[in-house]
Amino acid sequence: MSVIPPPFPAHLPQFPLLGAFFTRMYQNDVEWAASAFWQVLFQVVFRPDEGFAAVYHQPPDEGRDSVDILPYAYDPSDPSLLRKRAMIEIKRAGNSREKLIKQTEKYALKARDRYNEPFMLAMSIHCSEFKAWVLMAGRDYLEPFFPYWDRFIPVHSPEGGLFFNFVNAIKDPTNLQSYRQISDQLWGVIALTYPASSSDQIQPQQEEQEQEQEQQPQQPGQGVQEEEEAEDGVTEMPEEARRGTKVRIRLEEHTFSADKYYFKDTKGRSCYTTAADWRKEGHNYYRYRPNDQYWCPKRPRA
Repeated sequence: MSVIPPPFPAHLPQFPLLGAFFTRMYQNDVEWAASAFWQVLFQVVFRPDEGFAAVYHQPPDEGRDSVDILPYAYDPSDPSLLRKRAMIEIKRAGNSREKLIKQTEKYALKARDRYNEPFMLAMSIHCSEFKAWVLMAGRDYLEPFFPYWDRFIPVHSPEGGLFFNFVNAIKDPTNLQSYRQISDQLWGVIALTYPASSSDQIQPQQEEQEQEQEQQPQQPGQGVQEEEEAEDGVTEMPEEARRGTKVRIRLEEHTFSADKYYFKDTKGRSCYTTAADWRKEGHNYYRYRPNDQYWCPKRPRA
């Protein structure tokens, strides 16, 4: 389906040819149109004179809906070795994001294991929106590249410039963690673009279906004790506990995107979170690291 494309974003390289492919991507819901723009963009940012190349690849055994871009790095210590630095999977707008993410994970696992890397970067591209990932050693699942902005990002949006954080991580893998951070300035722009009352803000769609176990603090010195949680149908407000506000970690399931975890703060707002946000203190007791006011008996899965 053809749609009116947004203005060409200022944070992308200002090449007329790239702008033409940007427009075509919106006007044709076919695989080649979506992939063509990204192919040109990756070829611009990964230049052979810098020791990088972005190679287009369409496996014949995966059908027409599987399109990859593979950024390679040249290793001067071994000229015969080309290292695959990332796996880019692309699908048109009419295709499934769920399938897109599964394919991204599948090929990222194969690439990481083949090259014996400590981590492999990956990106799922759904027409004009991208989601960056990192696959760490010893794990068989993708983690969001931006832990606190776990969503598909429109390339034309203000936060679309985060694409270059991903590019820089490919070129400079020793500083991976620094590129996963989002600047305070950009957070300010994001807050204006996605206000808490905006319909664009991700809202919880479904409570966690499995019964969770909660705990309440006992008398001082006795530790904590687990108890069954109330039924999901009961309206839940954060409970003021002896060591802060006790909250429940809930699972929000997405049809086309990855699952998310969140809890309700003292004002009833949804705070999206990851396992890395919580540190364990004692038996089944977790403290919210960004803000010690909150604790929970069950943290999100890693």
